Amino acid sequence: MKRRKTIEVSKLLKEANRLLEIVETDENAKYVNQDVKHGICNMIEYVLHETDNYRGFSYNEWVKRGGYEAWQKQPNDEKNDYTKQMKYMGKEYDRFYY
Repeated sequence: MKRRKTIEVSKLLKEANRLLEIVETDENAKYVNQDVKHGICNMIEYVLHETDNYRGFSYNEWVKRGGYEAWQKQPNDEKNDYTKQMKYMGKEYDRFYY
């Protein structure tokens, strides 16, 4: 059987997003910490840029776990403070790539 030398970018992206969505309370979190996620982010960004498929990312906490809605409920002075907004974004490498 002939071995493949390529993989579909969409499959790699789906797997990267699956791993990046693991939260600290998951049983697999001991294997996929922020350092590992940093490497996954670097790898998938490289592949997406090299294949002209990069469409940006969002933070999982912000989009999928209600961070944006919680931030919207804050007073305007806190909404305009980026450092205060970061607590609603979540961890740096808990991302979802498009």
